[in-house]
Amino acid sequence: MDARAIRRLLGLTAIAMAVIEVITAFYIEVPVAAVVFAALFLVGWWWLGRGSRIGAPVMLAVMFLIELAGLPTYERKTTADWVVQMTAGVVSALGLVAAVAEIVRSRRRSPAAS
Repeated sequence: MDARAIRRLLGLTAIAMAVIEVITAFYIEVPVAAVVFAALFLVGWWWLGRGSRIGAPVMLAVMFLIELAGLPTYERKTTADWVVQMTAGVVSALGLVAAVAEIVRSRRRSPAAS
């Protein structure tokens, strides 16, 4: 996978997670948390688009990790809960892989510090 495809996947997963967070804000006990996470995913997407080589991928990797770590703790009462949460899990996993790939690629391009 080339560098542009990795960055594109990372950006798309960030946008997808922002949308999922906004949707879930209507159904959870603390909607402000979901709105804040949506905003942070959008900030990461914007920062990535501005050309951030390491900062945005690291930020997004942390966001995806938080999502994945919280996934087992969410309550699932309905089929919709399962669908939304599993979708968020798959998107977060894809985003994490893309973020790590982008970080590794950027670090390999950077000259080694002496």
